Parts: sequence; structure tokens; C-alpha cells
Amino acid sequence: MIKNVKSLVEEVIIPETTLGFDLTERDYEDVVEEIIETNLSELESDLIEVITEIIGDEKEPYLINLERKDNINYKEIHHNVEEGIIYIYFTEEFEIDFSYYLLKTEYFEIGKKNIQIEDSNWNDYVYLVSETWYTEVGFEATFSYVDDIGNFAIEGSEYYISTEFVPDNDGSIFDDENEN
Repeated sequence: MIKNVKSLVEEVIIPETTLGFDLTERDYEDVVEEIIETNLSELESDLIEVITEIIGDEKEPYLINLERKDNINYKEIHHNVEEGIIYIYFTEEFEIDFSYYLLKTEYFEIGKKNIQIEDSNWNDYVYLVSETWYTEVGFEATFSYVDDIGNFAIEGSEYYISTEFVPDNDGSIFDDENEN
């Protein structure tokens, strides 16, 4: 597994330059940025669908913020020299902030640290709450260079959302109370 762009350049790109590719660390960073930005809107929609499946549609989850953690791991890169196409697969960690409605009784039954009350006076029975979760998203794409000055074209890209969502602050508020 390639952990960063420097390793990518040293382990993959430099050996491949003898095959006709002259790609720099900055070129790969630009491609990765473009791949993520191209998929971001659809990714946000898909993440809220997954969250809705997990916590329930009746709670009306809403995405507040989706933030990249700039923790890119390059997993696989292949160059097709004859066709001038490069395949890349990498993962990125995302922080997902979202809100939803939660019955007050359910809030006290759950008692989790990662649930923050945003509006305690929503009505007599419901809180507006928020949570932060982390997940990894895999991106794969093919791209080619369209000229000698580094302009590239993404031929196609897809992403895969991990099935593992990790809360920002896991555990129960009752754990802290029992420690005292």
C-alpha cells in the first residue's frame, strides 16, 4: 500500500517514467482533487441515504457538513502506455456532521457521548440533535493526459462508501458517570 504522494512518486511514478509517462507529485495531487470534487455532490447524497438507512427515515437526517480529512492512501495505480490511460484507486477519510430529530425519551435511553443537542426546545417531545461520524471512501478512476503541459481528462470515476461508520466520541455518557 502506498501511504502518500512522495511514496507514490518514488515507488510507482519514477519507475514508470521510462515507459513514457512523466508525471509529478503535483500532477497526481491535481488528479485526486479533481476526482473527489467531481464526485462530491453525489457522494453527499449517497452518504445521507446511508445514514438514513442506519438511523431511520422518521428521524429526518440532514447533512450539515462533509469534510475531507486529507488522509489519502494510494492503493493501486496502473499505466496503459499504449493507450495513454492511467488507472488509480485511492481512499480518503471523511468527517460527516449531520443532524436529525430524536425523541427526548430515546435520547436519555441511548445516552451516547457523540450525540449533541442542537435545539432542546424543538417541541415537548423531540430534540434536534447532531452527530459526527467518520468513514472511508474509495475512489477509482481512469484518466489521460491531453497535452504536454499536464492537462488531463478524467475518463471515468466511481466511489465506494465503507460500511463502517465510526462515531466521533464513542461510548455512553453513563460510562463517565460510573467512573467517578
